[in-house]
Amino acid sequence: MLHLLDADDAGLIAALQGEGLPEPGAGRYFRADDDSALAGYVGLEGEGRDLLLRSLVVLAGLNSRGLGSRILSAAEAAASELG
Repeated sequence: MLHLLDADDAGLIAALQGEGLPEPGAGRYFRADDDSALAGYVGLEGEGRDLLLRSLVVLAGLNSRGLGSRILSAAEAAASELG
């Protein structure tokens, strides 16, 4: 479900700007797919046990489908894998 992105990914930046969120900074950013289609973006910032969830975005028109919860769960799993 999550695919690592560069922080300068145009789709990521546009989605964050569209929601009034800060542009990507230091950290790892992911594209979240649902059934092979783009559903949103999420970032993790920090190292080791001190990771911060940053800027989870569900794309417009895909709200109220439980995607945010699934993206959050995938981000938590990714954080766990990172230590």
